[in-house]
Amino acid sequence: MKKITKCKTLVLLIDDTHWADPHSVELLHYTIKLLKGSPVLILMTTEIGHSGEAEKKYQDANIPLKKIELESFSQSNIDQIINNILTNVKTKPNQLVDQISSRCD
Repeated sequence: MKKITKCKTLVLLIDDTHWADPHSVELLHYTIKLLKGSPVLILMTTEIGHSGEAEKKYQDANIPLKKIELESFSQSNIDQIINNILTNVKTKPNQLVDQISSRCD
């Protein structure tokens, strides 16, 4: 990663950080120290109901955080996204639309 950051900006996306075990948190801490001063953006996501425990985990490991809370999509946002993706589909399968909608939290 250090080699990559010499010529390019690096973006790391780490999803569902509330599930991270202590070894993963330690690895992330080491990675942050290794890349200090390099052009790196690390984005970590966590579910709303778990954000407190995830935050504590990373604060305890001295990992600096900037918390940004996002609101859930409204049903009209979800419908718009689905319609944009399925632009060429005349009849959208209701079961698929319902399944996608149920997973947008």
